Amino acid sequence: MYYSPRKIFIYFKNHGLNGLILKLNEEIQLLLLAILFRALDEIQPSNEDDVCIVPRSFTIDQDTISTISQNEDGTTYVAVPNPDQVEKTQMLKKLKGYELIPIHTISFVRILSKCGIILFKDHGVVYHYRILGRSKKNFVRIPHGLPAKGSYKGRDTCSLSDFVNLVDRNFVKSATTDHVINYMAAECGSHPGLFRKYGFPRFDRVRHLTENPDDVLLPDNVEEVLTKPQEHYNILYAPTHKDGKYETTLFPFPDRDLNQIYDFLDEHNIRIFIRLHVSEEGKRIEDECVDGENILYAGNNFFGSASEMMPYFDLLVTDYSSIYLDYVLYDRPIIFVHDDFDRYTQNRDFPALDYKKHWPGPKIKTQDEFFQAVEVNLIDNKDRYEDRRQFVRDVLHSDGNSTFLEKIKESQYNS
Repeated sequence: MYYSPRKIFIYFKNHGLNGLILKLNEEIQLLLLAILFRALDEIQPSNEDDVCIVPRSFTIDQDTISTISQNEDGTTYVAVPNPDQVEKTQMLKKLKGYELIPIHTISFVRILSKCGIILFKDHGVVYHYRILGRSKKNFVRIPHGLPAKGSYKGRDTCSLSDFVNLVDRNFVKSATTDHVINYMAAECGSHPGLFRKYGFPRFDRVRHLTENPDDVLLPDNVEEVLTKPQEHYNILYAPTHKDGKYETTLFPFPDRDLNQIYDFLDEHNIRIFIRLHVSEEGKRIEDECVDGENILYAGNNFFGSASEMMPYFDLLVTDYSSIYLDYVLYDRPIIFVHDDFDRYTQNRDFPALDYKKHWPGPKIKTQDEFFQAVEVNLIDNKDRYEDRRQFVRDVLHSDGNSTFLEKIKESQYNS
């Protein structure tokens, strides 16, 4: 919570007096912890190789995994409300060099004061510590991936907090290139001066896997499903959520015939792995399509990270998901299908990433077009979008010569 009359009034209106009192009590406790943090920060030297990351919604995401895997010189501390209740994901079981710590505790404050780099996803979680931290502390906000779409139409993106952040010595946002900085600044109503071209940890991990596919963090049973039988092509079909306005339609073609799709896949030794957005999992949208042979489901219960599975896919199919910005680093074919495009763009827009220019693949509206695109781009190996993918990598991705953490340390050393 930012301390402004408007914020307090809105919270009171939404949660009542008791809710407001509880919230203010929580804020006072956090402020006291932040004061303790500043005291420890003054007397305890920082280790620039130790990193503390506060994941988005306290879930172990790909940026967290990527940060742990690239921080070979120090310890990565992952802050969550209750470490004992955090599921030891299959990815974490194969990683070393990290510790789970309880957030907003004295032990958290002690660790935070000794870490040279503090990464966070949700803006307000470390706000109290950041405003009292020393200027040499590296507090870096990692956006939730590189946004392929615009914000919700009609949303007021500018706020007083953006002006406050501009003069805040301990607040920067990470981006990849100048184009992305200008785009993201316009989207969130922030000043471009808030951004640094550090890149995103997840992209470092994807780049690593493009060159070292054997380093994936997959358990044996998942890897076996993806690799056997060996003579098959594998396609990842990963549509995005529709902002709660309507549900995703799989294979959203007016001429859709699932039996024809099964026959086509069987004829060409192709398997499609469907991975719905996490917000649509559990709605059983995939039930009518998955047959266990030609079409399988590969959601979070199958494995928690799409990035770790990408080396095993020969082609990506999506509608409007930014997952293609990860997959484009593999330089493999991408097909975009329309799922009620007009309805989708009534709520979302493509303001800076032009749908024709920055989405490097055929735009599909019918089942016949889908079959043709798969045959041309995958089976016949007549991919015509290599140059488009290279353009996207040049414009939207960092050069990859150094990692996210290396760029932060270089920036601190040169400042």
